[in-house]
Amino acid sequence: MKKLFVKKRLDSLKETKKWAREFLRDLKREADKINVVFLQGDLGAGKTTFSRFLLEELGATGPFTSPTFVIMKEYELKRPEKMEKDDLVWEKICHWDCYRVDAKTVLDLGWWEQVTDRKNLLLVEWPEKISEIWPENYWLLKFSHDGEMARMVRVEKVLANEN
Repeated sequence: MKKLFVKKRLDSLKETKKWAREFLRDLKREADKINVVFLQGDLGAGKTTFSRFLLEELGATGPFTSPTFVIMKEYELKRPEKMEKDDLVWEKICHWDCYRVDAKTVLDLGWWEQVTDRKNLLLVEWPEKISEIWPENYWLLKFSHDGEMARMVRVEKVLANEN
């Protein structure tokens, strides 16, 4: 198993948006191996804000809100005119919020179908609630407060079949 991590400090919403764009490049590079991004952190740590910026960068249409009460929202992606053909890696983003559910509920809602379809990118808030059904390969972003406005993000990339 290969596990890499870095830490990133985000001092503003502008920096968070810029970093979402940068992280998207890493996501695309690993898209053939990883299509799940877990977002951990306390309430207000920046999980949904980061998800919104990532969704905007991918060309999804909002409004972008936390799927807390609906558990999962799907966003279809369409290639903008200016985007290169090969630049659209995924066709759909599945944004999950597992705060109020357990693994059985998530499985019943089609978890494995979404995970195994490489045309999907999954963004999962509160993934610790469903840790027993995590796929082998994933990104884990751990958000934490660092002062009043700043956030720290620990980024882990986990690949099961690489050394």
